[in-house]
Amino acid sequence: MKLMFRLAIISKEGQDISDLLKPYLKLLSDESLEKSIKRQKRFISGVIFGNIAEGYANNEILIVKKENKKYLYESCGKIKDVCWNQMATRESKKENKKIKLEDGFCISHSLITPDGKWHGMIPLDLITYGFRNEEEGKKYIKDYYTQYIKPYEDNGIITIVTCNI
Repeated sequence: MKLMFRLAIISKEGQDISDLLKPYLKLLSDESLEKSIKRQKRFISGVIFGNIAEGYANNEILIVKKENKKYLYESCGKIKDVCWNQMATRESKKENKKIKLEDGFCISHSLITPDGKWHGMIPLDLITYGFRNEEEGKKYIKDYYTQYIKPYEDNGIITIVTCNI
């Protein structure tokens, strides 16, 4: 059984996202998945770029500022070119409540920042996954834009991938 979740990778200009992902990938020749998860490290068994099955259409997650409608939705873009307020409005419609960036907004279950640090939820076992506790989950959503996205606005690039464990 595979569990799927969305991961945002924030990189700087010229930084290879595969280098940021590498420490978290579960290699077949590596230790058991159970041990990896307990160590909260190297627990991603696969990464999918772009579209996959229903509910995980990564090419419709980011709304990027571009004139050509063909490129309105992308899974990768410069942070300064992403229409964050427009995305919060879209989430507001889905959630049926007003969502503001600074009050709490989230487009991925987890993210990796340019320093290689993992933020957000961690898989706990093969059946369940999530945050260590409810407060940690609320804090991640509250801080998502202001703490993890905004600091990299000038020269950061955000890439959304779907991962499985």
